[in-house]
Amino acid sequence: MVEKKNEISIRKASNIEIKFPENKELTEEEQRTTRDAIKTGGIVDDKGKAYINKTKLTSLFCTDKSAVNKFYGDLEEEDKFVNGSSKYASVPACVKETTKRLEQNRPQVERSRLKDSRDCMNAFIDSPELEKERTIASDRIKKELPNITKKKIKSENITCDQLTGEPFENDAEGHHKVRKADDPDKALDLDNIVVTKKKNHQIIHSEGANDPEKLKVLAEKKGWSTEHI
Repeated sequence: MVEKKNEISIRKASNIEIKFPENKELTEEEQRTTRDAIKTGGIVDDKGKAYINKTKLTSLFCTDKSAVNKFYGDLEEEDKFVNGSSKYASVPACVKETTKRLEQNRPQVERSRLKDSRDCMNAFIDSPELEKERTIASDRIKKELPNITKKKIKSENITCDQLTGEPFENDAEGHHKVRKADDPDKALDLDNIVVTKKKNHQIIHSEGANDPEKLKVLAEKKGWSTEHI
């Protein structure tokens, strides 16, 4: 899989109100360095996911470029974002990295700076503006979800179970390959839906096939088609 390359509408953290915490353990310059790294290097994509420019991570992680390159190279693709020539890492992944570093034996000043970085990054993703947008998005998903199966069937002119080929008898149901609970952003993604008969949908859940890999294993076991998984 390749990195997500995007030339889309993004928002800069500098245009978002962030309530950064105060940290009396650090000097004003140390605090400013961390906050400026987030304000000038932070972005939010069109799905409300926050990222930090890779070039700012040396400050936030209190480390050098070599360590940042290793961190970025080890990231899952879903935690990477590329916009033009700029590379970004998701804020949750960056918070996880600072937490890992805090569990290591490091000098007290460095630990204080790492704690400050972690708290400031959390303040970024917890900004009231972004929280409001997530609530609106959640309400939209809740409103549109009941019609997602009909929308999928209509968009692809589906007439039979996509796994077994059995014709529908007013029993078509949409199954989320990636569960809504695991990734709400995929709840309305038609590519994440496979339409199956009610009885087969029940089998999927009773067998615990709650991700694409497990669903494929189940399909192969049952002799079902894996074309739409």
